Amino acid sequence: GSVAWAKSFGGSGGDFGNSIATDSSGNTYTTGYFIGTVTFGSTTLTSKGSYDIFVAKLG
Repeated sequence: GSVAWAKSFGGSGGDFGNSIATDSSGNTYTTGYFIGTVTFGSTTLTSKGSYDIFVAKLG
């Protein structure tokens, strides 16, 4: 098949994805953890010292 879309996210330290899921409405969610900062679109998260977790809704 062909790629329908692609999006990258990242930050100043390590970024790690753990899981991707969809709900019955077709929304996509991802979870993971990061250190430093991580940016999703126009939202930047800053860890509180060590690795912190994130849950993000995509699309």
